[in-house]
Amino acid sequence: MIKKKTNINSKSFTVAIVLVIALMFFLTRLVWGWTSPSANPPSGGGALYYYNNNVGISTTTPSYPLTVSTSTDSLFGLVRSGAAYPAIFKLGADSALVINAGASDVLTLKSGNVGIGTTTPTTGKLVVSGGKLDMSTNEIINVAGPTASSSVATKGYVDAAAAGRGPVIAMSAESAATYTHANAAKYCYDLSAAAAVAMDGNTTTIYTDWRLPTVGEAAVFEGTITSTNYIWTATMYEATNNNWLKLRLSDGKWGYNAESSTVNHVRCVR
Repeated sequence: MIKKKTNINSKSFTVAIVLVIALMFFLTRLVWGWTSPSANPPSGGGALYYYNNNVGISTTTPSYPLTVSTSTDSLFGLVRSGAAYPAIFKLGADSALVINAGASDVLTLKSGNVGIGTTTPTTGKLVVSGGKLDMSTNEIINVAGPTASSSVATKGYVDAAAAGRGPVIAMSAESAATYTHANAAKYCYDLSAAAAVAMDGNTTTIYTDWRLPTVGEAAVFEGTITSTNYIWTATMYEATNNNWLKLRLSDGKWGYNAESSTVNHVRCVR
């Protein structure tokens, strides 16, 4: 009697196909069933929060993709292995952003101003304190003309101010009265032929270029004048108290007085 042969290989192949299809269906359900996490790790608590697709640190309602909330100035720090100090980012109660590096506050952004070496940049858009500003031979351009004695003068301003001023060739007679510094400058501006007794002896010409001398210009006449009175100069000694240098031409001694002082005489040069 001949028995019918069973095709075992065909049955095994069919079972394998069914298993593969079932596994694919299961994995597909897992992938399409995935949703973004809605709870805060771990178990919805701690200092890290997830809200409206934003992440908050120490805040449950972060308004930005990453929001850090703290009651102190320091927000976060960057620490590098081997570095002596971290870089710390601070935000003050006055909304000033400060970067601390090397244990010092080096950069401040406050009320539209930038401070380097200072956390109170209140006197200008850029305030630099505690060091020099090195431009490495680069120019600073589009600068306004100076309005104060401590302002930086542009090349155009200096060129215009120096126009027509050659070497000093004459000095006027000494004023009989004493003046404040401002009135001394005006004395030279208004100098007339009657007062223009220059050392060259010319008393007939009205000169239009008389001016209050700098210390260097006045020093040209040291030892040639016997008066022991001090005269005002156009050289500032220091700006804090508005002190200007004065010079005694008989022996070259000098000193300084505030601009409101009325103890010095006037000699003008041209």
